[in-house]
Amino acid sequence: MKQRITFLFIVLGILGSSFAQSTVLATNTFWESNPDLNSVKAEVKKGFDFANMGISDDPIMLAIRNEADLNIITYLLEQPDVDIDKLVFEGRHYLHIAANDGNDQLVDYLLENGSDIDFLDANGHTAFTFAGFQGHLTKDMIDVFIKHGIDLNKKYPEKNGANILLISIPYDKDLTITDYLVSKGVSINSVDDDGNTAFNHAAKIGSVPMMKTLLERGVTYTDEALLIASQGTYRSANDIEVYYYLVNDLGISPTLTSEEGQNVLHAIAKKNDQDEVINYFLSKGVDVNQQDEDGNTPFLNAAGGRSFKAVELMFPYLAEGAVNATNAQGKTALMLTAGSNAPEAVSFLIENGAEVALKDKRGNDAGFYLIDSYRAPRRGRGPTTESNAQNPVEAKLKTLLAAGYAINTLQEANTSLLHLAAEKNELTLVKPLVDNGIDLNVVNGNGNTALHIAAMKAENEKILALLVKAGADMSIETQFGETAYDLAGENEAISGKAEKLSFLK
Repeated sequence: MKQRITFLFIVLGILGSSFAQSTVLATNTFWESNPDLNSVKAEVKKGFDFANMGISDDPIMLAIRNEADLNIITYLLEQPDVDIDKLVFEGRHYLHIAANDGNDQLVDYLLENGSDIDFLDANGHTAFTFAGFQGHLTKDMIDVFIKHGIDLNKKYPEKNGANILLISIPYDKDLTITDYLVSKGVSINSVDDDGNTAFNHAAKIGSVPMMKTLLERGVTYTDEALLIASQGTYRSANDIEVYYYLVNDLGISPTLTSEEGQNVLHAIAKKNDQDEVINYFLSKGVDVNQQDEDGNTPFLNAAGGRSFKAVELMFPYLAEGAVNATNAQGKTALMLTAGSNAPEAVSFLIENGAEVALKDKRGNDAGFYLIDSYRAPRRGRGPTTESNAQNPVEAKLKTLLAAGYAINTLQEANTSLLHLAAEKNELTLVKPLVDNGIDLNVVNGNGNTALHIAAMKAENEKILALLVKAGADMSIETQFGETAYDLAGENEAISGKAEKLSFLK
């Protein structure tokens, strides 16, 4: 099986919709069974609305992702009402998915039938650059795009003027694709709009042998290579050997600063498992207090990351009193840590002088970020529990309260933490607030109590029942004269459960 991208498994495997069409054509199980064309035709004849299929019930996407035969995919694409340029996940077309899967025959078919070769997805990628960016470009794929008129030397404005060689080289460890592009007329000495060379781009996912090979071939580099290496990719970070090579061997200054005011630790601080790298740059004198153009420092970025160890390593290098320093938005390290880092990081900062009552420029404090940043585990990845949630709220809240945080402090727009929790529709958030005595009946700037919001957002009666049992006032009306019971009756997800909602009367 070809290498696959995680987000597509997520979309096709776990995204559900109340509007999804109930047919085996829209199930991954059917396509995993490798059906033949006759089987597919038989299912289509049973009825399928191709005009109104979503992402999670798109048999064309499922067929492509499960490597169905080309004749099956083209049969589906030729059904009435199928849009060959239908938008799928992150604004991509089928062409993006086919190119990224290395399906050059399907790419050829799609382009022959009018698919837009220049269409940009939500991240500014064409199908061609997307395949290159993901490391899935092949010689055959390049040939297909050449056949359909692609300009290999095109500089893509959305990618800072990088051409396909620069976009794809970080993933081309043996330089096979790079050499093929060069054989087709692309210069190995290409640069983007900032003057970044192939070497600089390769540093994003650093391979020291590859970078050495590029230098042997006459490719130059600039100091920017170090900053690019520090950024890595969304899911990856470079190891210490890359930095030894760039700093110790090539002599790039470790304290280099970008035009935006960032040093290497601004990016490294956001990544996990970078203890050795952080220690290395701290020993080289890189400043954890250095503010970029948005007022963020490496220490603030570490606080807003997920690594307590990064916070702990940088703290001794923090300027005196800087534990409560803010960025341009007025956010402190404690606010950022409450939002995304470990409970231990929250405790550590408070023990070292972080103030729990400070507010940002919008009027929000650490409690706001604790609740607002919460993301429940994805469906299909296990139950929502404190142990696997991305933000262990209860432990952090306990630490804040022990340090004197006032749970009833209002945030911007006269919003309480309970309003925020009700908006998230997460029992994991609501319960610890209720258990710690939060005011249940505060009216926010829109005239709603948390009970009103819960009635509008609820998918079941659990949060509503918890609030009522704790003493939420059911008689309070909204600005439009509606009670929580009225609002629950208008909520399609629970309106059919009149008996279970009778406690709201």
